[in-house]
Amino acid sequence: MTATTPIGRSKTAAMSRVIDAIGKGYRFYCCGTVPADKAVQLARKLHERHAIGATPAQRITPKKHGKANCLLVVYWPLALHKLNG
Repeated sequence: MTATTPIGRSKTAAMSRVIDAIGKGYRFYCCGTVPADKAVQLARKLHERHAIGATPAQRITPKKHGKANCLLVVYWPLALHKLNG
């Protein structure tokens, strides 16, 4: 399964994704920060264990079976991305 996790380049873009998720039934959240050099590794790990990068079509099957889905919302400013990458 290919991961599709968009990255918010502005706080507005990231918060917009959070607000969209609330309307789709996502009610709980966990937040934190990670060093930029570990962000990609964390996203891969979360995708392998929790399918955070699943497409909307791939989220249908777990939902039909009563299992949870989760999203990863990333705020990574463009200035930091240029420095790290």
